[in-house]
Amino acid sequence: MLRGRPVRGGAEGRLGDPRRAGGRLFNLKVEGTAWKSKPSWYIVAKNDRTVQPELQRFVAKRMGATIYEINSSHVPMLSNSGLVIDVIRTAANAVQRSAIGA
Repeated sequence: MLRGRPVRGGAEGRLGDPRRAGGRLFNLKVEGTAWKSKPSWYIVAKNDRTVQPELQRFVAKRMGATIYEINSSHVPMLSNSGLVIDVIRTAANAVQRSAIGA
């Protein structure tokens, strides 16, 4: 189910089982993490019941991201696609400007 509607074409199986990762996911040590050295942007979905907004804010702040908040569920790209594309364009323009200035 996605947004209260059945998912077609067996997509539920392809989306994966979120229980598999368990608590290990947030404790993994990864070498060369991009968010430590590259600019980042993050959309906090304030009505998300899958990933708590407080956790989203923590992760976004830890990575030094430019943070946007929206009254949305877990999938703002479906319910607020205009904001999502604006954030993507803002990020792309910022990266392009920094590459030109370098």
